Amino acid sequence: MEGNQPVFCKMYVCLEACKKGFLEGCKPVIGKRPPQNWSRAYFASHFKCDIFLNNLCESFNSRIIDARDKAILTCLERIMVYIMLRMANRRIAARHWKHPVGPRIFKIIEKNKLGASQCIPMMAGDKKFLVQHMYGAEFVVDLRAKKCFCRRWDLCGIPCPHAISCIFSMDENVYDYTHDCYKQEAYLNSYDPIVHPVPSMDQWKKTGLPAISPPHLYKKQPGRPKISRTKEVGEVQALAPPPPNPIPPDYIPPSAKLKRIFVKVKCGICGQRGHNRLSHKKEGENSFSNIQEAAQDNGDHFHQTNGPNPFTGIGKPRGCGITKGKGKQATQKAVSVLLN
Repeated sequence: MEGNQPVFCKMYVCLEACKKGFLEGCKPVIGKRPPQNWSRAYFASHFKCDIFLNNLCESFNSRIIDARDKAILTCLERIMVYIMLRMANRRIAARHWKHPVGPRIFKIIEKNKLGASQCIPMMAGDKKFLVQHMYGAEFVVDLRAKKCFCRRWDLCGIPCPHAISCIFSMDENVYDYTHDCYKQEAYLNSYDPIVHPVPSMDQWKKTGLPAISPPHLYKKQPGRPKISRTKEVGEVQALAPPPPNPIPPDYIPPSAKLKRIFVKVKCGICGQRGHNRLSHKKEGENSFSNIQEAAQDNGDHFHQTNGPNPFTGIGKPRGCGITKGKGKQATQKAVSVLLN
């Protein structure tokens, strides 16, 4: 309080609850790192998820880039509007599905149907099959238990090509063997809750209490605020060039390449690595001093006049040194003079 005016000074966060939640909930899972956390071969099948990446947080983080550097109320309001619109749009889109499952799951099933043409199912009885792949592999499929020895159907709940070949042999519908979490009813139940809108601050109910002023000790940090996170080497890729038109019959599309990150640059003047054209002068002076020292150690007498640097051609008046101009030609002349 400053007189009768309240001023915001500090905000306290209770870390004891976070510590207790980590020790009881997270530490047993990530403490010893059992293979169930990082190997698909040991994944539990009741989660219906075969992905062990944190793409959900990355996707959400990319959607709130414009909001996360704002004040706390503005940030929360923008996130609330984004979630409100997302829930409403997904709810409307799910009511217009053309298939019992969503569009993305439909594309996966259609792709697996093409792979089913390479499988030969052989019934053993009680909806159990031995599936032979055209490349020699054999898999056991149990339609009653909805399992396949390739574990794709077990982990994600979407019939694999081996299972689809067995379903087609029995003349049944593939969507009847798809897990219920991908169907329209489950999707609508997930997006059924409504995020209720909130009016602007000037329409909030007045409490009669004095307004809280912001702190006076706020200091703006130097530099431009960082928006995007620093990416790893494998995450930054350069797009492949577009294919020629018309495409030749023996054309092989090039793959995406990594950008030149953490790679030593090459100088366009001397051709050496470790520096570029801008820092060539400094590197040239260092190389010239090393040659002087080597010449003195060998007993050779070498002395440079008040001319330009023989490696860069930059210095005092032109014509006073042993080289003229700049560039690779000047460097070659200087080296030839030193060797002679």
